[in-house]
Amino acid sequence: MDENKIVLDEKYLEHFREDLKKLRETSKNVFAEQSDSYKQKLVYCLLNTIKSGDREKFMSILFRSVNARKEKAKDFAENFGKLQNLLKTKQFEDIAYAVVLGIMSSYKETKTEE
Repeated sequence: MDENKIVLDEKYLEHFREDLKKLRETSKNVFAEQSDSYKQKLVYCLLNTIKSGDREKFMSILFRSVNARKEKAKDFAENFGKLQNLLKTKQFEDIAYAVVLGIMSSYKETKTEE
């Protein structure tokens, strides 16, 4: 096996992981101020489109939701744009789940009774 290819693949994977992490954080920030109810509905819709493999519908739902957050849409667009070449590959699910996890991580903490 070619050692150069292995090194390139490892560098690519590390870069890809870092881009996914940034996308997850940006997704969290974009939706942080939305109600949990809104986010739950959005996550449900996005998960259904991921499950069905409908990339176009996923993008449509996501971009309409992000566009409503004008002040934070730019950061999201920049981070998402870095990964857009991979949307028609097997990495689509990784990208989509990074977005969903970012949204889910922005749920407000609920206080539990002790």
